Amino acid sequence: MSTLASIAQNNHAQALIDLLKNEPDVPWEAVLTYSAMNLLFERFEHLDFNNLSRSTRWRATRNLAAHGMLSDPSRVASNGRLAHFLDAYGDYVTRAFALEALPSDAAIIWSRGYRFLFRVGRARKLPSRFLKTAISALPSYGVQLVSEQEYYFYAKGVDSLSLEDVIIHTLLVDPTSQTFATYAIIAILKNSHKVDFQSLRQKAGEYGIESYVGSVKRYIDSKGGHRPRPLPRWEELKEQALEYGVDL
Repeated sequence: MSTLASIAQNNHAQALIDLLKNEPDVPWEAVLTYSAMNLLFERFEHLDFNNLSRSTRWRATRNLAAHGMLSDPSRVASNGRLAHFLDAYGDYVTRAFALEALPSDAAIIWSRGYRFLFRVGRARKLPSRFLKTAISALPSYGVQLVSEQEYYFYAKGVDSLSLEDVIIHTLLVDPTSQTFATYAIIAILKNSHKVDFQSLRQKAGEYGIESYVGSVKRYIDSKGGHRPRPLPRWEELKEQALEYGVDL
């Protein structure tokens, strides 16, 4: 016997039915318009599915405010049914887009809205809209590596990545890995004259690893004196850094 499991495609629809049935006094057809949904995703789910025009954004904001959805954020935050629907619908839209846009063998590591960090086998050659990142992009910054996997980033409208993006993605691949932390730190030290730590912290906040990047910065400034997991011992880092021409 065999068992086939698949992700349900109708969770968002069931969540919406539950919302409509239990809160019939709310004019949901006016609250959950297309443009209003985008604002709710931005505000409460930190997702960005579409760039709204200024006039559309203004009308949607006015509409939500008229129903107390923006002037009283706790109304959304405390509404478990609405929060569940937003979660479910965000997952549905993201998953549907990923199935259409990404390679069929892509293993998604991180996603938010229409942004994806993923890996594929090294033998794959992908179109230019997929940007090499993490350890796959580090050779461009003087850190040569060999891996059986290639790491890519895709976001609608993004055609290039900064050094700070590549460092963040390296840490994001596995925030518990000393190996990836070491590569990211060596890349920072190798390119210390190029790294913008203010930008690095800002991007880290967007990816939810701001405290991790703060720990990396304190680790470097203290020469290993501040060393939370999974950061390497300073002596180990020095040995590996020498292989890349970085003398600590």
